[in-house]
Amino acid sequence: MLLSGSISMAALVPPVLSAGDVTLTFRPFCEEGQDECNEFDVQDPSTLKTEALKAGDILDVVIVLENPSELPVRRVRSWLSYDPETLEATNVGLAETLKSPIPGEMDIAEEEGLIKIGVLAQDGDIPSDEEIIVARVLFKVKANATGKSPIAFYDFKDDVKGHTYVASSDTTQNVLSQSLGSLVVQIDAPA
Repeated sequence: MLLSGSISMAALVPPVLSAGDVTLTFRPFCEEGQDECNEFDVQDPSTLKTEALKAGDILDVVIVLENPSELPVRRVRSWLSYDPETLEATNVGLAETLKSPIPGEMDIAEEEGLIKIGVLAQDGDIPSDEEIIVARVLFKVKANATGKSPIAFYDFKDDVKGHTYVASSDTTQNVLSQSLGSLVVQIDAPA
């Protein structure tokens, strides 16, 4: 009897969503319908790198949510940090899947070196795809910039109180993996 009571109670507890396989990553922008799309080179297991860029070059980056378990995605907050001395963030735009920006969170804070990206799914249209495009960001390499300049996901926390998280449906649980990588922008010295 006691065993069946325990089983009944367990059925009332909602399942814990699987964190660890949901992650955010960077990809070069690719036009829809384009036959071949570039990928960033892998520097190490948690770091991607661009080809060598020079002053004035544009870096067109897409933030991609990899969701192999196909969890429903209600909210994504994906703030980025970057070096405003070497890169100028010129534009941040929504993807079509997550259509509503969180108020004040589709913004470039150049003085702080932050790009604020926060998006919500519209009611009745909550994506659960294996891959979800979150946003598109354009950077311009500044004059006299050289070396390596990282772009990284900012302020990850285990819950939804940080500036980088993914919430499934209406939960307050962050289902995002802790192993978020970065993108190193390689900049050649001016000629």
